[in-house]
Amino acid sequence: MINQYFVQHFVQRSNFGMILRKSVRLYLLGKVLIDIVFVLFILLLSVYKTYDVVNIFKQYYNVQGFVASVENNSQGSLLSSAREELFFRGLIILLILRCISHLESRKLDRQIKLKKVLPAFLSSLLFALFHVLFTHNASTPPLPWFFLVTFIGGLMFAEAFFVFNNLVFPMGIHFGWNLLYGVFVNRISPIASNPSTSIFEAIVIGLFTFVLYCVERSHHAKIHEVL
Repeated sequence: MINQYFVQHFVQRSNFGMILRKSVRLYLLGKVLIDIVFVLFILLLSVYKTYDVVNIFKQYYNVQGFVASVENNSQGSLLSSAREELFFRGLIILLILRCISHLESRKLDRQIKLKKVLPAFLSSLLFALFHVLFTHNASTPPLPWFFLVTFIGGLMFAEAFFVFNNLVFPMGIHFGWNLLYGVFVNRISPIASNPSTSIFEAIVIGLFTFVLYCVERSHHAKIHEVL
């Protein structure tokens, strides 16, 4: 009996450790990938004379100011990304999937082929509306562009969720983007509110979303087995 207890306890701890390691890897993978996407975003802005990389550091006056900004944005981005992913990708998408499964089980519509498109679209729409209502202000882009970017961002997070069927991966992406955007873009109000910034942001996020979609749809993508 005692031996059985220790075996079960060891197995449970081993499973927890394995899940924790996989979650950390997925989170870091999302963070690294979105860092690359953000660099592409900054390069596009720089090429079209919308962004001056050197000028951004002048806004902080010294290294301490830059470090303080990173720390402040890290705390806010970590909490907001976790909350929003748990609600919009965790709760909303799962509720929609449950409704679709319920309709199929009742044979009301056996031809439903939008099991991922519909939840992704609706959750992204709610995500965009939430940001329009509670975060849009004078320092953000004009309302139509702001809505477009947040909607595409919602699609990116939703697709990231479907790649691994795991919330940790989109959390890493969400945290990474919010952190870098807060440090390197929001600091300069004219850039953050410039419609051209939103256009390039929509382009790079849209391309990354398409890449995630291709990975998720590919029968040869076995990334989760490696992790």
